[in-house]
Amino acid sequence: MQLRDFIVNALGTDAPDIEFVLPYFEEFKEKKGDFLLDSGEVCDYVYYLKKGCIINKIDEGLSPIVKEIITPHMWFSDLKSFEKRVPSQQCLECLTDVTYYRLHHRNFLELENKVPNFSRVARLVITEVNRNLEERILRLKQMTVNERWNWYQSQDRFSSFLIPKKLISEYLDMRPETLSRLLEKNKLDINQD
Repeated sequence: MQLRDFIVNALGTDAPDIEFVLPYFEEFKEKKGDFLLDSGEVCDYVYYLKKGCIINKIDEGLSPIVKEIITPHMWFSDLKSFEKRVPSQQCLECLTDVTYYRLHHRNFLELENKVPNFSRVARLVITEVNRNLEERILRLKQMTVNERWNWYQSQDRFSSFLIPKKLISEYLDMRPETLSRLLEKNKLDINQD
């Protein structure tokens, strides 16, 4: 879903507000390897990915852990840092060249004050960011390693990107060796068909 469609959907029949809201979203492009957010910075934006792939990592000690693989038409942010204005423990790194929209915190607050319907949009955005993450975490915790790998393979949103095995194993909460065994087994199964 495109940004405009999402906002129009959220505002419902109050279409005149859309022309006021849309200019607050800035469109940006970044190169592979660039960071939208680095650990220790305050997250100033809520983002909507238009094109490309971004890795959201949590900095929890020795090495970062992949929290989410963000693909087109997903909302993302470090909501704790964004809302409470505290340093982030997350990194948002571009796995590919990306195009995205971003909404600055001060503009977010201004829209909530100036556009009564925007509070509905804001709640939907915040809910969408949380829902995507919570669903994935809950789903994966209830699955076996084989089921996690099968779920990952069934997700069309990942098929367009060359995601390193190390990131996939972190994302699926499994050891790299386990993922290698699954890949090898999968290759054998394909060759036997």
